Amino acid sequence: MPNSKVILNKSDLIRGITALYKGRISETDIRLIVEDFLLLASAGISEGHRVRLKNFGTFTPSDCRTNLGPCTKVTFKMGQQMKRGARERRTKKNKDRDSS
Repeated sequence: MPNSKVILNKSDLIRGITALYKGRISETDIRLIVEDFLLLASAGISEGHRVRLKNFGTFTPSDCRTNLGPCTKVTFKMGQQMKRGARERRTKKNKDRDSS
């Protein structure tokens, strides 16, 4: 059974976007845009703001308590379109497994 866990890192994201734009936007420009976006999103979360990506989900900072004292954690709530896609993939995977 193939590994169903897919990891998409920043380099994969940049390569994927570069392939989508096929020469219309340089890989260097795409890399700068992705890096700037990640910096801005990280800064926003660090300052206590929510970061919402439409149809993807929302990253929200929240307070937590540990034995070492208070801390901040980031929670993620999946968007409706992403939930729907995950549900469809799960259903297809189960059908494929049941038919074999």
